Amino acid sequence: MSSNKVIVLRRHNEMTLPQLRTHGSNVTTATFDIPAYLSVKPEADDVKLKYDLFETACVAATNGGKTLNQMKDKRKVEFLVSLDVLGTALQLNVGDDLTFITNAYYEYRVQPVKSDAPLPDPNLLYVKAGVLLGTVEGKLIDLPKGVRTVALEYSVDEGVTWQNGTYSTGKKFIITGLTSRTDILVRAIFHGTFQRSSNPSTPVPVFVL
Repeated sequence: MSSNKVIVLRRHNEMTLPQLRTHGSNVTTATFDIPAYLSVKPEADDVKLKYDLFETACVAATNGGKTLNQMKDKRKVEFLVSLDVLGTALQLNVGDDLTFITNAYYEYRVQPVKSDAPLPDPNLLYVKAGVLLGTVEGKLIDLPKGVRTVALEYSVDEGVTWQNGTYSTGKKFIITGLTSRTDILVRAIFHGTFQRSSNPSTPVPVFVL
């Protein structure tokens, strides 16, 4: 859980009236005066109160009437707000046990938390002349977690300056459009999530056919 953030979803805002009434009954049964939800007791108590008022208003409005339907709509909004508040409380108190959310009849999603950890330096397994003239091909030893693309660069002046060769999303790569019968250096740079980049790999010499 330390590298991810849990987001409690508010599905109740999309429910039909019958679905919301059933959902409210489930949530209150699961959380009201339940010892496992002591940390969110104020929010669970409020949901129970607002649900009871909402349910009473729904029953009263069964036979129609503008005033009764207006009260039902008012109680519905109040109940939805209380469900939102409980959802936030569940999110803040979840700890490492996600059943704390699901047992309360809520859903969740997990999103990565921004990492400031640097990407490891790339390691080239090999770089060799390609089958076609003016090409080289190579392979990285590994593609660590968090890497989205690999930038391959080459130098024709022994590393004084570097030119963009190609980009790869896998371990293998091919650089094309190179001058034949030339000695070059090739290196790789990882680009990853949260705008992180690695240091360049150790340059590898290769002769372009």
